[in-house]
Amino acid sequence: MSALYLGTGKLEKYLIEKLDNKLDTNQQIKLNIILDYMRGTRVNNKDNQSSMSFLRPMVEKHVNRNLRIGFWHHPDTGLFQGKHSQGPLREIFGVHHIKAHVFDHNVLITGANLSEDYFTDRQDRYYIIENCEPLANYFDDLISILTDCSYNLNVDGMLKMLPQYPEPNKQPKKFKNQMSHHLRFLRFQHRTQISTQEDLKIEDYFSEVKPQNMNDEDVLLIDQKGIGKPFKNQDETEFKTESHQNKIKQHNNDSLAGEEQVLIENSSFSDEYILDKIVQINKKQEQDQEGSGRVFIFPTLQMNVINYKEDEELFMELLKFYSQQENKFDRLQLATGYLNLQKEIKNLLNQNKNLKTDLLTSSPRANGFYKAGRFKKFIPGMYRAKELQILQENSKSKNIKIFEWESGEWTYHAKGAWFYEQEESNNPVMTIIGSSNYSNRSNRRDTECQLYILSDSEEFRHKLKIESDHLFSKSKEVSIEHITKFDEDPLTFKERILAKIMNKLL
Repeated sequence: MSALYLGTGKLEKYLIEKLDNKLDTNQQIKLNIILDYMRGTRVNNKDNQSSMSFLRPMVEKHVNRNLRIGFWHHPDTGLFQGKHSQGPLREIFGVHHIKAHVFDHNVLITGANLSEDYFTDRQDRYYIIENCEPLANYFDDLISILTDCSYNLNVDGMLKMLPQYPEPNKQPKKFKNQMSHHLRFLRFQHRTQISTQEDLKIEDYFSEVKPQNMNDEDVLLIDQKGIGKPFKNQDETEFKTESHQNKIKQHNNDSLAGEEQVLIENSSFSDEYILDKIVQINKKQEQDQEGSGRVFIFPTLQMNVINYKEDEELFMELLKFYSQQENKFDRLQLATGYLNLQKEIKNLLNQNKNLKTDLLTSSPRANGFYKAGRFKKFIPGMYRAKELQILQENSKSKNIKIFEWESGEWTYHAKGAWFYEQEESNNPVMTIIGSSNYSNRSNRRDTECQLYILSDSEEFRHKLKIESDHLFSKSKEVSIEHITKFDEDPLTFKERILAKIMNKLL
């Protein structure tokens, strides 16, 4: 299980009780939870609890069980701003933001946290991919690697790094190098297509990517039991290729795609490969096509802190691809709870006049920080200032519209994208779901994970359309005049100034 934090209310207590009961009744169960250090150790003023203190009794109870709880610490917060400071402001430097959960061979991908408001009255998106072992293994290994590289909650109630791992706030450079190698190994391990029929040894792969400024002893790998070992002692470990690894693995997915086939494409493929696959699917010209009804899934990661930018690079390539006139894509819907598009994304959208873009975000009143105390009360207005900036910059092209979501007392947190093709049905051909807000913060500071899901099944595409229609049905288009003059929460001068100052942190 992976989230920014775990709440401390009644519903969260119920969830922990269920997990605790599973550990009592099933000796074989493996439970791994990864949360953000900054948010997960922040004490809630209402009950004087934090995610860490909330989980501590379960760790103390289940000694010597297959239970691991980690708190990932951003390496670029420094000693003072990070581990030894208190309060929510320390979270502005970057957090663990991946929201994904694995239950046996089932994967739940979302943008929501494990908190009561998300369970009850906060709009978000949730996709369940059932009976898909390759994807489940991918996320299981990802969560295990992140936990290895985190402060682990011990039976004594203390947070400690594993002995072979450097503390991120004390040795950030060494920590980043090790994180980078772990994630490269993850990509290698989960390839679904390998260019050779021969057995590949782990050291053959790492010999090409090991930084020159590191010693062999500095490089740690995860073996099959999840134990870190020095790089130079891995000679005996081999990664076996099998005949089915040269084919795309197929699994049924009843909840997501009905009778459609689900094909997992690992993110180690190049952007060009994925774009070519999109073209083939939408033109229905693949040589191995067996008829419609297939769903393709591409998982991506974003961890700019270690220069790991899979998600950003793929999304940018998609926008560039759509800007080419010979391609038949003419419409994009992009949703985020916090609208502060990265500059490069805004530029591509403004330049591509033929791509009609609908941006969906929270109204100030549906923002989770609306009328919060102290500095937080300015956050909805700062994001409103970013909306105004987008509309002003697009005043000539006029291919971008902004819609604000609002529904009673509910708050809004849904994020993702839907892509549409010309001369086809009114259904999207692809969606993106995950944790990214497509902002400076998401792509430069936080850890993010996404699934790019596309299909040649009209039935499945129609389900995507139903979802996007539902979200947009509770929104209203806003204009420059509405934001500056007519709204009941008018944008203030202070909010505009703060939005400029805090741009890279939003």
